Amino acid sequence: MIQQHEQQFSVSLMCRLLTVSRSGCYQWKNRRPSERQQTHAVLVVEVKRVFEDEKALIGSPRIAKRLNGEGHRASPHAIAKIMKIQGWRAKAARKYKAIHSDPEVLATETANSLSASHRPSAVKR
Repeated sequence: MIQQHEQQFSVSLMCRLLTVSRSGCYQWKNRRPSERQQTHAVLVVEVKRVFEDEKALIGSPRIAKRLNGEGHRASPHAIAKIMKIQGWRAKAARKYKAIHSDPEVLATETANSLSASHRPSAVKR
């Protein structure tokens, strides 16, 4: 909040209103990212790399398995959270459906299936 309004108001005034010490504000502003923040940033980059390598077809459990195999420590829940924040969702794989390009094959298969389904069942005596 202080960084957003730094151009409009003096830092000392904002610190006084927010009951924060001015020196603490400057220390926070100039602080390096923590170790956790650094590892999280690396993990985001790695998740994106794997997600794009797999053409967005795998979700967080498979990404976690692959990253753990590569030597990164990552849980499926942490990866799911990263994916949700970034707006990445795995695409559902489509079922295989055979497509015939030859119209004659398609016509005979359709005729056979129709005639087989409309045959009267044999009556046992």
